[in-house]
Amino acid sequence: MSTENLAQLPQARLLIDGVWKSSSDPSNIFLVRHPQTLKTVCTAVSASADDVQEAISAAHRAFPLWESTPPSVRRQIFLKAADILETPEYKARLKEWVCKETGAGEEWGTFNGFVCNRAFREAATLASNFRGQVVNSETPGVTFMVKRRPIGVVNTHRSIECLFI
Repeated sequence: MSTENLAQLPQARLLIDGVWKSSSDPSNIFLVRHPQTLKTVCTAVSASADDVQEAISAAHRAFPLWESTPPSVRRQIFLKAADILETPEYKARLKEWVCKETGAGEEWGTFNGFVCNRAFREAATLASNFRGQVVNSETPGVTFMVKRRPIGVVNTHRSIECLFI
């Protein structure tokens, strides 16, 4: 495939510090092909070590604001994401890309979108799920209270077969 044609393809990029970007290492750009037709459907990038370090630094900078964000606001952020995923436009886009990238049928694409939506709704419920725990000490008459609080950013990676789950 020529370079001109590659430039016209959609590209799955990295989201670091609120900015969509390509890998800092051009060798980390690769083609994504439909597994049945082998037609190139998009390009994607893998994060380089520098990209990972940039993402970690961005997460460290963002954490104090996220930690101080009231639970009701956090909940609304997750619910808004779920609401967007439920719109006909996004349902269609999710299904289309899951099918293109995995070669799966429409049912799998629809299921992926459903599960992704439910994951955001579940995360919303956890925003205000406060629980402390009393822990006994080895010292008689002394107990400790364990306070639940955000501890940082969690990253997940799924194989292409589970694109949005």
